[in-house]
Amino acid sequence: MFGNNNKQAVALNKSKSRNGWHSRVGRCRFQHPFRAQEPAIRSQAPRFLRYWRGNLIVIALLLTVWWLVTFVPAYFARNLSEVFLFGWPFSFWVAAFGAPSAYLAMVGFYAWHMNRKDARLRRPDVDA
Repeated sequence: MFGNNNKQAVALNKSKSRNGWHSRVGRCRFQHPFRAQEPAIRSQAPRFLRYWRGNLIVIALLLTVWWLVTFVPAYFARNLSEVFLFGWPFSFWVAAFGAPSAYLAMVGFYAWHMNRKDARLRRPDVDA
């Protein structure tokens, strides 16, 4: 039962080389992606790191705005209910129109911002 699989495992262990694993089908190397690339792409790695660091900052800011829009009006809902706008409490207007509008604005801003950053990253002469 285990004989055939064991022979294959021994054959694979014997065929291990310094550059990676070799099998009967072909050669498969496991390396870090930047180490496998040519030096021109490797030299652009700081641009990609700055791009993602900026992306994470924008995401953190938008998540903060999302938290504020979602939880601050809910926390102050009783105080906002004292103010009426067109016959309805202001907390109703915030929940019905303000928060969804803010969410759409955040999605639109993120799409616009990332399109600009992606276009800058595609140009080789401009630093991201």
